[in-house]
Amino acid sequence: MRVKNKHKLALWLSILLVVALVFPAIGTIDLTARAADDPTQSSLTVQAEVDKGSESVGQAVYSNACTPIVATTQPVWQSILKPTMTAGKVTFTIPDEYCSIELSFTSYAFQGNIQPDYMGRPYNKQYVFDNKTATYGPGTHTVEIDMPCGYWQIDLYSGPLIESVPYGHPAALLIKALVNYQDNNCPPDPEPPSLDLIDVTVMCVNTTGTARFELNNRNDSDVTLEYALADQSGQVTLGANETKVIEIVSNSSELLKLSLNGETRDTVAPNPANCNPGPEPQPSVERIDAAAMCVNVPGVVRFQLTNRNEMAAEVTYTLGGIVNQVTLTAGESRTVEIASASTELLKVAVNGVSKETVAADRTSCNPGPGPQPSVEQIDAVAMCVEEPGIVRFQLTNGNDMAAEVTYTLGGISDQVTLAAGESRTVEIASASTELLTVTVNGVSKETVAADPTSCNPGPVSTVALINASAMCVNQTGIVRFALTNQNSTVTEVTYSLKGVSGQVTIPANGETIIQLAAPADGELLKVAVGGESKDTVAPSATLCGSTGGGEGGGSEGGGDDDDTIVIVEPPVPTGPPATQPPGTTPPGGTNPGTSTPGTTPPVPSVPDTEVTLPEDSGVPRGPGQPSEEQPAESDPAAVIEDAEIPLGYPSLPQTGEKTPWAYYGIGALLIAAGIVSGLKRRRTGL
Repeated sequence: MRVKNKHKLALWLSILLVVALVFPAIGTIDLTARAADDPTQSSLTVQAEVDKGSESVGQAVYSNACTPIVATTQPVWQSILKPTMTAGKVTFTIPDEYCSIELSFTSYAFQGNIQPDYMGRPYNKQYVFDNKTATYGPGTHTVEIDMPCGYWQIDLYSGPLIESVPYGHPAALLIKALVNYQDNNCPPDPEPPSLDLIDVTVMCVNTTGTARFELNNRNDSDVTLEYALADQSGQVTLGANETKVIEIVSNSSELLKLSLNGETRDTVAPNPANCNPGPEPQPSVERIDAAAMCVNVPGVVRFQLTNRNEMAAEVTYTLGGIVNQVTLTAGESRTVEIASASTELLKVAVNGVSKETVAADRTSCNPGPGPQPSVEQIDAVAMCVEEPGIVRFQLTNGNDMAAEVTYTLGGISDQVTLAAGESRTVEIASASTELLTVTVNGVSKETVAADPTSCNPGPVSTVALINASAMCVNQTGIVRFALTNQNSTVTEVTYSLKGVSGQVTIPANGETIIQLAAPADGELLKVAVGGESKDTVAPSATLCGSTGGGEGGGSEGGGDDDDTIVIVEPPVPTGPPATQPPGTTPPGGTNPGTSTPGTTPPVPSVPDTEVTLPEDSGVPRGPGQPSEEQPAESDPAAVIEDAEIPLGYPSLPQTGEKTPWAYYGIGALLIAAGIVSGLKRRRTGL
């Protein structure tokens, strides 16, 4: 049957091979016949895709009479086309026997005019500056393109335009390349226009209430200026070396402001003079300003009068019925005094026109000593320490004025000046627990003590990483637990059960054993760290060395024989735990790991304290840790006694005991099934 299947497969493969060989031949014959029947179709047609932007140069040749140009390296391309290249120009020749070909001549510039290396790297900084793509027939052709200033690369290559060359120019298409990586012939960027080269000339006005200025731009480029006079603003554009006149509707006498490229400059004030003057202008009372001043003599008030007119003005001033007169020149300011207690406004008049100005200021020019800062307004706050031995305080000045504060701690004094409302942190290298003393103007007060807390405390222990497991007991009424600290820091653990509590300090990632005078009635042991507590496990009532599983377990679940830690120790002491000498017999005449049937040891009085077994007490700490009762695994002379077996068996199982006959039966069935399967396969093969 297998031979027949092989013959069938070979037959089908032969048929497929014949079809694959015959069909292409039939197609070729058919195409040749159609070409022979159609006089418009040449004997050989070559299709070439050309970009829409390309053109044909010379007579395009695509026939079986020409030889296509096939090249994949620059030496081959150059041996055929013989290109010569200079900046922006290339000349090449297509021999008569070759077919037409599409070529591109491209100039590339570098972004930011970055300087390339001699290979044109970095390629990803090149971008197309100019390009010419065309289809070239036999003959000599010269192509020219525009060139960028600065650094560049020009390429003659086969095919359409390549706009991006992030990994370099395709080696198989590149015919010839030229890189300018040394000469940066770009002209320097023009200097930006400067506001200093703008000249302003004030001009007379044709209409009252306007201001005119002549602006001259001495920059070599156009500028767009922004101008402002008081609350009036505008914009004007000046060509290079151009002059323009601007007119602003304003009565302001302020300086004209000009702005260019974020820079602002004051120039000149307007000239209110009329270009066609009529009668002589007169000073105006509107241009007379008055300001109240402090007094030097009680009862004599003072004012400063200013004439903003462009001519002298005779000013009459009146306060509380007292009249005086002063002549002010153009732009002059003068202080006048009036012996008056009036609270009225000062009245000024020019040429019979008057106006009210300001009331007198009765503040003394020499007030004498003012209020002083108070130490009661100086607050101090203790801050955490960043460096051991250097305490920190934040001092705050609640006064309305600056205060010079002296602060003292543990005999060390220093001084700081605080502005009104200012807070500042000061540091003192002191371990004193006294209160910080602050002093202002000789008056002192005590504030707060230093805060020794570190600003960068280490890891904090959590109760979640404290685990407890119940242990067997040595005597009834005394329960035992193993506490494990999985925190990375030394942790102080508080524990309680049935009203009995205690405290123990456990090293980082360490373990300790506690025991309490409490019954094993199922209540869970509670442990607490830093105010947070949790319930763990119930105590075990199993006597150490007895058969059967223990009642306790780890924090993650109930116990069994493997979870019970057997530790033999004497009755609970009332003082610090004593070290059991190696080889001695514990009280009661029993050996470690055995129990005395029929006797119940008395329950001693256990104080509400913690009991921590010292490291050298000889008490086993668990599997794998050597002790006097549990020899190290590497000791070849160690012999496991029956009494040390923690699994509860009275003796180790011997050969022949508890034989698993069920396993033998399953094995026999598997062997039989294998034999049957083998026979079936043998028959099928036949």
